[in-house]
Amino acid sequence: MLDDNFIWGDVSEIFKKLNKEELDDVIKDIKYRMTKGISELNELNILIKYNLKPFIVFHDFKNPNHPEFKYDTFSIGDNDISLINDKLNECYGIDNYILQYNNESQTNVGYLIVIPK
Repeated sequence: MLDDNFIWGDVSEIFKKLNKEELDDVIKDIKYRMTKGISELNELNILIKYNLKPFIVFHDFKNPNHPEFKYDTFSIGDNDISLINDKLNECYGIDNYILQYNNESQTNVGYLIVIPK
C-alpha cells in the first residue's frame, strides 16, 4: 500500500510500493483508458478502493475560469468538475480537499489540481 504521506514522485517509485493486486488494477486501468478514452472516474475508483488520498493533477480538464483552454469530452460528458465531484467526495470526504485550476498554459489546456487537506 502507498505511504499515507506520499504526495508526489516518479511513477516507478509509486509502482514499487504497490502489491500485486494493486499493481494489476492500476495496469488494467491504464490499458483500458488507453484503448477506450474514458474519464478520470476509473482512477478515482482505484483511489477509493485502496483508500488513497493523493495530490492529483488532472490534465485536459474544463477550466471554468478560462473557457479558451482545451479539455477532453467523453461519452459520459465533458471532463469537468460535475463529472467527478461525487467521486472526489467519496475519495477524500466532503470539504477534505481543495480544488485549484491553472491560470496559465503554454499548450492552451486546462488542469484541475486536487489537494488533500
